[in-house]
Amino acid sequence: MNIAIDLDSVLFINNVAKDVCDKYGVDYPRTYNLDGLPEDVKNECYNIYSDKEFMCSLRPYPESIGIDKALSDAGHNVYVITSRDSDIEYETKSMILKYFKHFDGIYCVGEDKTEIYKKLDIDVVIDDNADHIYSSLELGIKHCLLLSNDYTTYNEDYIDDLIDKGAIIVDSISYLNMFIYDYERILNG
Repeated sequence: MNIAIDLDSVLFINNVAKDVCDKYGVDYPRTYNLDGLPEDVKNECYNIYSDKEFMCSLRPYPESIGIDKALSDAGHNVYVITSRDSDIEYETKSMILKYFKHFDGIYCVGEDKTEIYKKLDIDVVIDDNADHIYSSLELGIKHCLLLSNDYTTYNEDYIDDLIDKGAIIVDSISYLNMFIYDYERILNG
């Protein structure tokens, strides 16, 4: 199988929006985008997201270490496909390679991941962005895992629609790790 795994808030800890909301005393909306936040909060988030040094010094979730090797050892092609812009691709790859050695490719593609999914003939998508999961299902990718965590939540009707289309909702990195080690049973029902 060809497996695509997202980077931020899936393999690596990225709590920027929550931390900035805490700093400003603003309730964190727990949604993927920053809609509804005050402009100064959004601007600070965007400034941090555009800081190469910060974005490329993140640490992986301890539970994510070894996922690449386990899947590679099982004979799968495993790719990191992130919405990060290509202007920080070199630094992003360097950060990832400090902790993970068994990915078959690392791609910084901006917001639209569909073209690289098609090019790599992806069979499984693991992402924390419901929109990416939805577009993957629309492409005909049958095995899509939406990683929900302490920093994201989604409209319940949207989640129901994703589940109806075949997505699996994984509610923490620990469960993602369990999935990785038991993927054949889960994917084959």
